[in-house]
Amino acid sequence: MRARLLEKRKNLAESVIHRKSALILESLLCEKAFEDASSVALYFPINGEVDTLGIFKKCVGLEKKVFFPKTRGSDLVFLRTTDAGELVPGAFSVPEPSGDTECARSHELDLVLVPGVVFDILGNRIGYGRGFYDRFLKDIPRQIRFGLAYRFQVLESIPSGGTDEKTGRIITEDGAIDCLGEQGD
Repeated sequence: MRARLLEKRKNLAESVIHRKSALILESLLCEKAFEDASSVALYFPINGEVDTLGIFKKCVGLEKKVFFPKTRGSDLVFLRTTDAGELVPGAFSVPEPSGDTECARSHELDLVLVPGVVFDILGNRIGYGRGFYDRFLKDIPRQIRFGLAYRFQVLESIPSGGTDEKTGRIITEDGAIDCLGEQGD
């Protein structure tokens, strides 16, 4: 399942990524959690992921603090970024902040935008399989964890394990999916 959906996402045309990412940004802007957030954790898009650079520009324009992940050993830390052009290839060749800028503690983040290869309607997610985001998200309240995905990446149900961390909402080009209902607790 991971390989099939990753391949489908990687093969999206740039025009499709751009159009769907713009719709996802529009949906995100309507979310109260985004509106109220003064600090937002983003990710740098790779392999056809939802493009977060439009979100980054909107956050900077609204004077929100923005943080991008940097790998430190087997963990992620989120460092303040004011210019996405200053991100440099890091672990796994994913652009990340260079040096040591302001580091966000988990309780200082108001909204965490989470990548994934596959999600389900209960908020379960499958990433690349190394557990970086699961380890980071364990200290983040679920209601401020928003998955960003194309609608085809959201299935009815996916397998999850004891160390897998759920999202509270998923934002797609079709709108938001609330994962905090009775079955998503």
